[in-house]
Parts: sequence; C-alpha cells; structure tokens
Amino acid sequence: GSEMCIRDRVSDRWLRFSEESTKLEGGEFISLDVMTLGSDEKEKKICELVVTREELVEALSNIKCKQ
Repeated sequence: GSEMCIRDRVSDRWLRFSEESTKLEGGEFISLDVMTLGSDEKEKKICELVVTREELVEALSNIKCKQ
C-alpha cells in the first residue's frame, strides 16, 4: 500500500499514518508511528500514537497562523 507520511521540516523524523482507521464509540481511531533514521540510516520507530480523527481535526483547526 501507499502509506501516508508527514515529514518533520527540521530533522530526520516523520509521522507514518496507518492506512486504515477503526470506528469505535469514542470516535475514529487512527494509529501513527513516530519514525526516525537510526545511526545505520535505516527507519526506526520511536513510538506509536493512537489518536482520533476528530481530535486531530479539532487541534489543527485551533492553530492560529502568526503573520
């Protein structure tokens, strides 16, 4: 599949999103991995986060752009 990644703009880290979500009573759950390049230049997972789509959309909508 074609996984969705969002790269950090200042380091060799990125968010790797799962290709599928799970709809539960608390919302639509999405897992994502915080990734980095190890000292051997290979992908390394730092940790996994599980968030809801609703929380993610709300958080992004509350970010104000500095002029």
